[in-house]
Amino acid sequence: MASVDALVEAWCTQDHARALLPADHDVVEATRTLRALIVEGIVGHLAQRDVLHACWRLGHLIATRGGSPTLLGSTLDGAYAVTATGSDFAIDPWVSMRAAAAEGFAAAQADLARADAAAAWDYPFCAVRIDEESVAVTGGYPDDDAAAIEVWAGRVAQCVARAGYRRAYVSGRVEVCRALEDALSFVGVGRIPEASSKPAERRFLGFWKRSAK
Repeated sequence: MASVDALVEAWCTQDHARALLPADHDVVEATRTLRALIVEGIVGHLAQRDVLHACWRLGHLIATRGGSPTLLGSTLDGAYAVTATGSDFAIDPWVSMRAAAAEGFAAAQADLARADAAAAWDYPFCAVRIDEESVAVTGGYPDDDAAAIEVWAGRVAQCVARAGYRRAYVSGRVEVCRALEDALSFVGVGRIPEASSKPAERRFLGFWKRSAK
């Protein structure tokens, strides 16, 4: 059988030929090390568990680098084509390898979706100006992780302070609002109570509460 490097090169050549998107070519080149691990496992130099982990990482990297589902679905065909002759690797593990790659791809897609959902609540998307010194901020950050909430709250508070606001009305999820109020207080931005004494603020906060329902 050819050397591992030669098999990886042949595998990459096949995937370049199957590439659907320009990003697919970049993914192929970025995954050469993982491909070498997979090939080493196929020719018997690695435990099957390590091969499956490498396949999971391959699928994950295809997703995070913007590779197409077509590349995901066909890449292990290339591995099989270049290693099947002269290899004692059983056929059953190929099913597990495909599943591992698909799981890695799906996990990365889920991570990306969560990141996009969280980014939608970053400043300025979570804030509406009341007047020159006041702003309303909604605590709708979707993550339940306390550390992630605190990081988000600190980031939003810094943006609010840099924008020149000195007072903020906060509404939304209790745990998110608590973290946001603490972060705003830390950077010197005061809290606007619901029973505001300013008519303009009372009108705005009434509209804000009705819109949030």
